[in-house]
Amino acid sequence: MVEFALKQKLANVPKLTNKDYRKLFELSDILSEIEAVKDNVEYSTLLAYFDTSSGILPIVNKLPHALQEKWTTHAVNFKKKHSVSFPPFSVFVEFVRDISRVKNDPSFQYETNSYAATEKSCSKTVLVRVYRDGQPDVAVKLYAVIDDQSNRSLGKSHLLDLLGVRGQLAEYILTSCSGSIPSQGRRATGLVVESLDGTVRLKLPTVMECDGIPNIRTEIPTPEVAMSYPHLRGIAQHIPALDEEADKLLLIGRDLLDAHHVLEQRLGPRATPYAQHLRLGWVIVGESCLNRTHKPEIVNVNKIHTLGNGRPSMFEPCENVFETKEIFRDNEVHNNRDIFVKTKNDDKIALSIEDTEFLSLMDKELEKDCEGSWTAPLPFKKQRPRLPNNRPQALKRAKMLTDSLRKNPTKKQHFTEFMEKIFSEGHAEPAPGLAKDQECWYLPLFGVYHPQKPEQIRGVFDSSAKYGNISLNDVLMSGPDLANGLLGVLLRFRQQPIAVMADIQRMFYCFKVKEQHRDYLRFLWHRDNDVEKEIIEFRMCVHVFGNSPSPAVATYGLRRTAEIAENQYGHDVRKFVEKNFMSMMP
Repeated sequence: MVEFALKQKLANVPKLTNKDYRKLFELSDILSEIEAVKDNVEYSTLLAYFDTSSGILPIVNKLPHALQEKWTTHAVNFKKKHSVSFPPFSVFVEFVRDISRVKNDPSFQYETNSYAATEKSCSKTVLVRVYRDGQPDVAVKLYAVIDDQSNRSLGKSHLLDLLGVRGQLAEYILTSCSGSIPSQGRRATGLVVESLDGTVRLKLPTVMECDGIPNIRTEIPTPEVAMSYPHLRGIAQHIPALDEEADKLLLIGRDLLDAHHVLEQRLGPRATPYAQHLRLGWVIVGESCLNRTHKPEIVNVNKIHTLGNGRPSMFEPCENVFETKEIFRDNEVHNNRDIFVKTKNDDKIALSIEDTEFLSLMDKELEKDCEGSWTAPLPFKKQRPRLPNNRPQALKRAKMLTDSLRKNPTKKQHFTEFMEKIFSEGHAEPAPGLAKDQECWYLPLFGVYHPQKPEQIRGVFDSSAKYGNISLNDVLMSGPDLANGLLGVLLRFRQQPIAVMADIQRMFYCFKVKEQHRDYLRFLWHRDNDVEKEIIEFRMCVHVFGNSPSPAVATYGLRRTAEIAENQYGHDVRKFVEKNFMSMMP
């Protein structure tokens, strides 16, 4: 769905800091895309919640605190000037555009002394020389990573090129936290690694060509780090200054154990870095802050990573862990052989566990009632919290809507006409009384106009409105994206000389909600559809626009209808619905 794709783009935008103003361009582009889609008549109602605080607040939370304060002032002034409950989405988009232009204007960018405030995370990285055995005059100065988590030594292509290593490519499998990746590269033999002072020389085992060695220069220990800690000052003279011309080109694994031997060690207080004297030189390991300064990073979310063993974790996997397995061909010994079988479904995204549960529920409980109408349940998640009674919130929103309608007679007429159609077509009914402690939910109601249809208003049920930090959509399964791909539909338009288009009006309302679930779709409105009369309780009898699972319920029900009707209307009708139907509007 378009709504899902746009939400994913917003979700992928990280929390911005005061250093990330260039990322405002990315955010501005996404907001402009949402604004363009929202202006389309087909999606205006679907994305109407962006005109409310519920739609804007998650985006504002991604801004730095200073920009959040600016938006608050801007929004309050707009509300006061235009007498509205909340600024429309277009106002927020223009605000972000303006801030992005100001913060990224090169005429007003100033230099800052950022090096003194750097946060470093030192690793076992040492400055060495590498050359082919017997050719010390043709040595390459580089930084080598001493990594006991890797079972093989690896070298970048640039190093092998500088040393003139030739030969055929050998296949191997590189295993890291990102998974196993078939790779290939040259084997370099007969190499020597030498300490910077020339006192230690170690013959390297076979080095596999690999460009996956990260060149993270902030991990390189420097004398400044050692001088920042009393227990490390004595070794500062043994650590070379940062060499700007030397890159990380070599990773020494466990296949050269001599390079990992610890000859001396310097420990300090807890949570401070420590130093080790290896055969190739001194290294510093641990988090350190230059000049005893540390710039705090604000983290408001927990990002879940997948470790190499498949286990989810809040901790970021180490990108410097490698495991290689060589694949020998022809007469060589087959130490390892992986067989990759390609299928037509390799590039397809599999259903999630929740989507599978959704489809299973629809298979069991979607049924026709005595009137011939499809009836489907609300697809609640299996593990969910109990919903609180949010009637106070819905009542407050209902009174705000009434005040707005009374101030605008034209809007009042349009809205009551919309609600009259809801009631006359049986899409809503007076709500019965609730049993004691019965779980229920009230949907706040508001109206939106499309810019191209000023004489027509649509009432929207705000299923995403939170009360007690939870909303109805939070406890419902959204269901899989069953919509046909737009590109495929458009391409198939070219298969025949005549293209036919049709529309299903109020598609969501064509599917009723099981009666025992209708109390989760309660709403507050005026008796007899007269805003001068008291507010009473109603409830929707159909799947509403605003519920996250409604698109999947409607599409599933439509395809079930086409499947049943195949015997009467033919296979072409079913094929059309299953492959070329695009409308997702109620």
